[in-house]
Amino acid sequence: MAGHYTSAHLLKVKNKRGTHFQGVLKYQLPNPEYVPDCRPDEQRRKSFGKRPNPAYVADTRTPTQRKQNITKSVRRIFDTEATREILRDQAAEAPRTKSDATRVLTAWHERMEREYATPDASSTVAEYVANYITARERQNKVEKSTIKDYRCTARCLAYGGAAAIDGVTMRKLTPRQVQAWESALVARGLSGTTQLKAHRLLKQVCKYAVEIDDLPKSPVRGFDAPSRSTGKPNALDADGRRRAMLMLDAMEPTAVKVAAELALYAGLRRGEICALTWGNVDLVGVEWADAAEGSPKLRVAQSFGSSTNGRYLKTPKTEKGRRVIPLQGGIVDTLKQRRRQMWDTWSEAMRKAGHTPTEATFSTLYVVGWENGEPINTDVLTRHWHKLATRAGLVGTQGRVVTLHDLRHTAATMLITRGVDVSTVADVLGHEQISTTLNMYTSNDGAAKRRAAMIAASDLDAARAGDVLPFVPKTGTEG
Repeated sequence: MAGHYTSAHLLKVKNKRGTHFQGVLKYQLPNPEYVPDCRPDEQRRKSFGKRPNPAYVADTRTPTQRKQNITKSVRRIFDTEATREILRDQAAEAPRTKSDATRVLTAWHERMEREYATPDASSTVAEYVANYITARERQNKVEKSTIKDYRCTARCLAYGGAAAIDGVTMRKLTPRQVQAWESALVARGLSGTTQLKAHRLLKQVCKYAVEIDDLPKSPVRGFDAPSRSTGKPNALDADGRRRAMLMLDAMEPTAVKVAAELALYAGLRRGEICALTWGNVDLVGVEWADAAEGSPKLRVAQSFGSSTNGRYLKTPKTEKGRRVIPLQGGIVDTLKQRRRQMWDTWSEAMRKAGHTPTEATFSTLYVVGWENGEPINTDVLTRHWHKLATRAGLVGTQGRVVTLHDLRHTAATMLITRGVDVSTVADVLGHEQISTTLNMYTSNDGAAKRRAAMIAASDLDAARAGDVLPFVPKTGTEG
């Protein structure tokens, strides 16, 4: 039967109770160590018949990293006790023939499929939510980083002291209990984003429970989530940007310097910075015919995500996320220095190992990674930047030391402040909706606000003095 378990078969085993049949069900899970093959098609073929392919680049992934899925199994010995429980027949005996064992295997397989598809509503809320998240993970239709976020958010079910709902039976959960729990999250001082995620996860799980008839009605109904504020970006103001650039200018083109400038100049996310390869950086301006043709640019084609099993490469979720960003100013010089430095170190190591360094192979290296081809961990990069920012006293508009991600906020806020249209800013940042850019990035720069006040005052004072431009209707309009 088709379902989560891809195959079912029988084995014969011996134990202290004698010889029994054992049922084996196999299923697949995403491989947490899987790394996609980023080589273009022309680099994957080793030869054309007897003629070697000059563009061929060897696959540096380990055998484990090449498998997109891994196979796991569930086993059960069909002794008398197990057979009676599976068939729900107290008179049943352990199967003696293969045909009898096949009948038990089929019944066990069907039950396991049902249990996988439908979590038991008589379990606690925490157990039901955990089963729901596991089911979504096995379906392989949700990003692994989203699964990790779900599991972190599920911890909130145990918050709130007496109002916690993690131990409440799913079928007995009431709207009043949900309201009390969410109010307790507010009293605990959790951030608005965390409260919103907790509310949405529980609402999503309850909606699913109603759809499969585990619950008659959703207990998350008839009321709104507690009010919350997502806060403002902790961007650098004009003075902060000046001090940050002075600090970066005094540094060698290390990974943390390049990462900081990529966030400031191009507005890249941490995962996009760490996944950027030299093959996706055009410092001459001759690659990828587009609006930025003729100028240096970079292409965002992949990013690192974080799951419970570690980091993994992923492609952008939306078309807006796959973008080409023109480069101007100091970032171009920094990238050129970084490239020369990496090429010298890497090519020397390749020659010592008996290999010929080529541009095609070098293009697979990560810009802020190591010379051996390994990417740098996003958390390591974040910690290195935090030490630099703390030492330099780089504090953002919200009074906190700026993080590496705050530099992306700085880039966006700076563009908005200087009058760049919101649609263009959204394209640079990779936002699918312009509303995301509008809601998040409103200027928090004091100097920008003073300039806005001066513009408004000059126009209104001119109107008070009678110096107002006459209104000229468009051609063809009446009145």
